[in-house]
Amino acid sequence: LLLIQSPQLQSGDVYNCCERMISNFEVANRAKKLLGKDCKIIGVPKQPKHLMDTRKLQSLGMTYGGEELLNQTIAQIAGISNS
Repeated sequence: LLLIQSPQLQSGDVYNCCERMISNFEVANRAKKLLGKDCKIIGVPKQPKHLMDTRKLQSLGMTYGGEELLNQTIAQIAGISNS
């Protein structure tokens, strides 16, 4: 919606719309911590080949949820109540 309503948008413009890459390994470890489980997660975190530059989108006012929203989302998927 931010892009569609932007007067700066030009035909053919490309915007990276990802806060950051996250591996399944990282999600599993965050879920383990949120659930308070003592289990072994096997594997290694994968890294992206190329980092995405989102400054162009952020210059239009895009903000991301950061670590807090990431943890809330993982907790919601895992069925952990925030109450």
